Amino acid sequence: MKKILFALVGIALALLISISIMGLANPELKFKTEISVNAPKAWSFEILTDTTFFKYWVTNFKSIEMIEGKKDSVGSRYLLKVVDDGTEYDMYKTVTGFIQDDYYAYHLENDVMDSYVEINLKIDKNKTDIKVLNRVSGKNIFRRALFTFYLSYFKSKDQEQYNRLRDFIESQY
Repeated sequence: MKKILFALVGIALALLISISIMGLANPELKFKTEISVNAPKAWSFEILTDTTFFKYWVTNFKSIEMIEGKKDSVGSRYLLKVVDDGTEYDMYKTVTGFIQDDYYAYHLENDVMDSYVEINLKIDKNKTDIKVLNRVSGKNIFRRALFTFYLSYFKSKDQEQYNRLRDFIESQY
């Protein structure tokens, strides 16, 4: 009986060490999302940054309100509420970069994760290319380790979201 208990403790300890190493080795996930929109860059940027349109394309969106600063200003903070599987989550969005019609960046955080998003818009022939760089990390070593298993999920959900943005921009143009 002692041998079995000792073996179980050893396995649990090895698992804990492995998870810790994964969390240390992967402090942040990075991935890119790209879409091409059949609309002018200025129009695409307006739809992208106008919070009144979030309900049409932001995944699990419930509401957003400015809690500090002014629209489109670096340092402005928003309270973003999302609902996932019936549970409401608060996320705080801080604008970290803004160049009209060209660049939009923000930090999104809650108790579980930090996400840094940089969005660049470029004209390519008659289309607007929107390129998004995402950096996501868990708030602790165990969440960071867990997130490594969710990279493909994060990528696919982000692509779905930006595809909805593209479709909405084109439908409004």
